[in-house]
Amino acid sequence: MSNHYKMQNGANPTLWFNERAVLSMAHGDHTACVANLSHAIQGFRSSLQHPTQQAQQAQTPQDVQQVSLQSVALPDHQGPSPLHSQFGYNPLMVFNKAFLAAPTKSAALVPSPTTENLIPSVLLYNMALSFHRHGLVVGSTESLTQARDFYQMSMTCLEQHAMVMAQEQHQRLGASNTGHGERLLLAALANNMAHISASFFQIPEAQLSLQLLQDVFVSGPVPFYTVRQQVMAQEDYDIFYMNWMMYQEGAHTALAAAA
Repeated sequence: MSNHYKMQNGANPTLWFNERAVLSMAHGDHTACVANLSHAIQGFRSSLQHPTQQAQQAQTPQDVQQVSLQSVALPDHQGPSPLHSQFGYNPLMVFNKAFLAAPTKSAALVPSPTTENLIPSVLLYNMALSFHRHGLVVGSTESLTQARDFYQMSMTCLEQHAMVMAQEQHQRLGASNTGHGERLLLAALANNMAHISASFFQIPEAQLSLQLLQDVFVSGPVPFYTVRQQVMAQEDYDIFYMNWMMYQEGAHTALAAAA
């Protein structure tokens, strides 16, 4: 995270708490991460319930605020051993990156139709990732279950965001209903939900998530794999690709072998 980002979002409590949460996650402090994200979620919910005049003005189509997403690499584990699962062999890999968000039109984050679902999706994903990492490190099925629940809530928010953006596309010429950042977030959600299902030996659920991961890569006006170099590092793509290949021929055999 750059100093520019920190200075830019110092006046935005929601984004500031999210950034602090990501820093806590990077240092292996799951408790602090969850506390910071809880503050971020509570603060953003409050801003939706009590919108400022600036937020009310953002409801007009010509002043819709966009948000850019940035993925942040996290260390596997603070200690001598790498991030690992206590649940036996898992052929799938975790997408071990958190997400930061920043407004693109102004320094202030203004709740609007285009942010009211996307920001919660980012916060809930980061919450899920923290529980996911914690569950794998300490071998906690409860933490992995919580992670799955938060991933699902993040997915629901992202789906609602996509519907809002699709409506915007009809209202405003040249609008895009899904940005590269949102598609990367969707890929991360599908990937990590598949990993948790595989950890619990829930093969059909894992395959459904891998099917979604495949859809992210090959669907839409511009297939994701054709623009991947603009969106993600090669090592990130390799994780998605290897897990995606699990859904191809032999996927059931490979996943079943883990059970």
